[in-house]
Parts: sequence; structure tokens; C-alpha cells
Amino acid sequence: MITTIKRALRAWRQYGFIAMLRMAKHRMKAMPIKHNNINGTCPVSKLYDELLSKYRKGEVCGIAIIPSAFEFDELYNQRTINLAKYLSDRGYGVIYVAWQWHKGEALEKNYQYVYKNVVQIPLYEFVDNHNRFTVFDELSDKKYIIMLPAKILCDLIFFMKENCFDIYYDIMDDWERFHEAGEAPWYIKSVEEAAVLNANKVTAVSEPLVHKFTFLRSDIGLIGNGYFSKLLGDVPPPKTARRDGDKIIVGYFGHLTESWFDWELLFDLIDKHDNILFEIIGYGESERIRNKVLKIPEIKLLGKISPRDLHKYVDQWDIAMIPFKKSELAEAVDPIKVYEYLYFGLPTVATGIPHLSEYPYVKLADNESEQFYQAIMGLFEQRLKGEVDYKTITDFLKDKTWDERFDKLLEPEFLSELY
Repeated sequence: MITTIKRALRAWRQYGFIAMLRMAKHRMKAMPIKHNNINGTCPVSKLYDELLSKYRKGEVCGIAIIPSAFEFDELYNQRTINLAKYLSDRGYGVIYVAWQWHKGEALEKNYQYVYKNVVQIPLYEFVDNHNRFTVFDELSDKKYIIMLPAKILCDLIFFMKENCFDIYYDIMDDWERFHEAGEAPWYIKSVEEAAVLNANKVTAVSEPLVHKFTFLRSDIGLIGNGYFSKLLGDVPPPKTARRDGDKIIVGYFGHLTESWFDWELLFDLIDKHDNILFEIIGYGESERIRNKVLKIPEIKLLGKISPRDLHKYVDQWDIAMIPFKKSELAEAVDPIKVYEYLYFGLPTVATGIPHLSEYPYVKLADNESEQFYQAIMGLFEQRLKGEVDYKTITDFLKDKTWDERFDKLLEPEFLSELY
């Protein structure tokens, strides 16, 4: 009874009188599942018990729930995964919720510790057993961090608020545009807007995404993407670009869907110039594109490569590229790869992402093959003449690490509340 009163008072203090009433109503309708009565045969119950035990022993300072579109992979440089690792390294127990397209979908790493104090739970098991989070009643530091504004996840916002979780909505992509491009079939505009309104803290990776939702609230913070040097490894000093009769090697790593990757730009350039070789690391290209590329010796598809092995390929590149189609989707992107390219010391030519022109040694070009080619040649000449100031790049990257980015996310004064 005393615990219930304390929780009600905390809900009032943190979220207002209405949230306290909702919590009371919820308590009256049904008794929550208590920690002492949880059936030990339920896998999530066992994992939650273990995290609670770690808290009581002082091994974790709080709990963070992070739903993600991916299974956890320590070597995959993705925002939700990096946030889970960051919070773990700062003492949190992390419940990493992996997306499922349907209840029967099996995931390889379910109910496992995938990193220090990070457990992976499948989406539907998490949702169906959300009442079990009452076992964490005694914790004062609890975070529910949404990066996928899917209805199935956003429907839990008020339950989490009533149970004194701080709600974060981190806008990492223009999901509406992704949906229009045939991606993110789960997207509902009104659901995302409700998440913006009801989160305690809202952040976005780019200025266009901040601006998109200013009609709903004015306190959206800008926290871009970053890089993780431990993941990429120590990089030797960049070599001066060479001209030994071989082709200039222009490289790319990342997703290759035609929704935003401008394949036609590359095909047109190859038709007009014979001194460029494109090396492309990644996945997601269509069968049509793959079959076409197999007939073009100037474009090499290298498939997926572990981040720790990227340096073996990047070391041979003269220039990096981000050839995205011009669209509202591309304009809102803050590509992780640009920070990694610069970490590797590679000047970069980009299309479709205007704000990258503010980054050192990133040249913005139109989606026209001749201008794209001239941008490549201009950056190549700079490398050839030793005119790339790598100290400028290093200085630019100092506050662009994932740790620096997420430090800002956790700043207490960055927290805003709407009642």
C-alpha cells in the first residue's frame, strides 16, 4: 500500500494530476502482476527478475527499454544498438525489444544477454507482458525510448507514464516519407504525432526533422548520428591519393534500395567516363539492379562486410560517396556513413542531402552525372596535391562520437514535459 501511494505521488510530481488519476483507475480495474507471484516458467519474467536483482545489488542504476527494428548485433553500427551499448556502459540494465512482423517469427537471440546487462526480448512477448514491468516499481530511473513510432509501441506510452517511466521519442528518420516510398508499412501519421506530443523528451537527428514537428512543440532537441571508433578500429594515417594509371576508386557502404540510392546516376557516369571504378559494400539492391551491375565491370558489388573489416576496403578508396536521390526523405537523413567516411580520412561527394555541405571535405553535387563526376575529380585532386587538412576533419569529429551524442540525450536540463 505504501509503495502504491509513493508511486502515485511520483506520477503526480512527474506527469501531473491527470496521470495520477489514470494510474489509480488502472490499479482499481485490475491487480497488476506482482514480482512475488510471477510464474518462473515465463522467460521474460526470469530476465526481469534478474535485472531487478542486479539493481538491488547495485550492479545497475536503472532500466531502459529500447525497441528496435533489428536484432542486437554488437558489430552493427545502428542508432538503437549503439544507444543500448551506451546505456549499458553507463550502468543501466537494458531491455532491447527486437521487432517481429508476426507473433510466430523466430529470432535467434531471444531471451539472451546480448551485451553486458542488455537482454533481448521479442516484440510480441514484450507487448503481451507489459504489465510485468510493475516489478520495477522501486526503481526511480526508468526510461522508455521509442525510435520506431509504430502503434504497437506507442500504445504503451501512457501505461509507461503511469508507471513512472520517462518517455523519449527520438526521431531518427522521416518515417512518413519512408512509408510513402514503400518502406515502414506499420507507419500511421497520427500515431507519430501523438508520440511527439506525449513524450517527455523529443529529439531528432536533423534540422528538417526538428522543423517538421515544430507545429506540435517547440522544444525538440537536435542530436545527430555519430561514429564509434572502437567499432571501426584504429585507422592508419590516410594515404595520398595516387594516379598510377589505374581507375579512381570511389566507394560506398550502406543500404542500396532504389528508394533512395541513385543507381541511374552511377550508370550514366560510367557511360560517359572510363576512369572511375565504384566499389559498393552493402545490401538491399533489387534483382534488376544486381543483374545489370553484373554486366558492368566498373561497378563492383562486395556484399555485406563487418564494420571491423571495412578498413581493409576503405584503405584502397580515393573518394567516398553518398549518391542519394533528391527527395524529402533524403533531406531529412543524417547518414551515419558520412562520419565513418571522415573517420577513415575520405573526402566525400554526396547528393540529395543539403546539410552535408557544411561538413569538411564533403562536396554536395546535383543528381546529374557530369556534376557528380566533376565533384569526384575536384576532391581527388585535393588528395593528390596533399591539400586535405586531416586535423580539420579530426576537430570536426571530436563531438560527433556516439558517446558525445548520447551524453546530450541524457542531460537532465534537456528533459521537457508536457501536461
